[in-house]
Amino acid sequence: MHGPTQPAPIIRFETQDEVLANVDADDFGLAASVHARGVGRTFRVAKALEYGGVGINSGMISTELAPFGGVKESGHGREGTPRGVDEFVDVKYLLVAGL
Repeated sequence: MHGPTQPAPIIRFETQDEVLANVDADDFGLAASVHARGVGRTFRVAKALEYGGVGINSGMISTELAPFGGVKESGHGREGTPRGVDEFVDVKYLLVAGL
């Protein structure tokens, strides 16, 4: 382990709206996990969460193949993979004709 760690809370909810209201009320949005049965409900909750990465039935939210980063007060943009470079580049398209 590196640095101070804090255990993540495991909180049970009765409704999907209750989950989103409580979890998204936080100012931070680096990573979250959704542990549930039922593909439809699980994906609806995961998509609605305001977090940079969401693990579904797993605490793992990142691999070397996926861009990593947070939202809200947890950062801006993504790092890792070729897509992570996009945050630092302004793309300009030039069309040249008849020189």
